[in-house]
Amino acid sequence: MKKYLSYLLLIALGYLLYINDDSKYIVAGVGIFIIGMHFMEDGFKLFSGGILEKLISKSTDTTFKAVNLGVIATAFLQSSS
Repeated sequence: MKKYLSYLLLIALGYLLYINDDSKYIVAGVGIFIIGMHFMEDGFKLFSGGILEKLISKSTDTTFKAVNLGVIATAFLQSSS
């Protein structure tokens, strides 16, 4: 099903490109986004079961630790943007 949905999306984007010349920017953006998601999926698969998973489970084993880690991560991400 997922495979057919990808083909259907590709056909729909191709039709959109055929109908409207300005849609090439939309198609390029969606393509880059999808490729990036695939790269991220592959990268996260490498981390599963390893050091990162153990670190996160140890850091969030209690509610207090989980809330504090969330606050610190949010503050760090908000300060960098």
